[in-house]
Amino acid sequence: MLRSLSLKELILCCTNPSDKNWEKAWYEFFRRYKDRLYFYSKGCCTRWQIPRLNIQIDDVIEDIVCEATVQIYKNLRQFKNTEQEQKFFAWLQIICERSTSRVIQKMFNKSLLNLDISDIQEFKSSFDQESLWEIFEKTVEYLRDLLKQHINTERDIHIFLLHTWCGFRPKQITVHPCFNTFSTNSIEVIISRIRKKIN
Repeated sequence: MLRSLSLKELILCCTNPSDKNWEKAWYEFFRRYKDRLYFYSKGCCTRWQIPRLNIQIDDVIEDIVCEATVQIYKNLRQFKNTEQEQKFFAWLQIICERSTSRVIQKMFNKSLLNLDISDIQEFKSSFDQESLWEIFEKTVEYLRDLLKQHINTERDIHIFLLHTWCGFRPKQITVHPCFNTFSTNSIEVIISRIRKKIN
């Protein structure tokens, strides 16, 4: 019965949890669009051109589809062009693109925990300048949100990014004119504290 629903009818059913067919409607939704979500997610993933992703591409695509599914569930009610399936396909593709960006950002945030900063430099080298700038901005935004109740937030983010993003060792950071009153140990404590917060 649900296979005969139009896109509009299917969306109405999926966005109404009190509908008796709500759960079945979501099964039908994914029967129709699951392959497309995987196709879009793989395409988005490939466009980032990150060599490391190729090693675990299937796992990354699974993560992207999971993230996209969450976003579809949250935002499906807002899709208005329910009479035009081609526009719905375009909407799904945008959801997958944004989900890919989120998943890759999470991967980078996890890499900030890596004690070997050379790995982070290698990770960065996989991106083009535009993508790298986007990741940098989101990383700063993420750290500000993480440390919003923290004293000296901007100072500590700066120190942390000098270490992780730029590859400076704690001793090198103490030579910076803004941080030359800090000991190497103080710099290490700041970096370690932020790593624990991220974890």
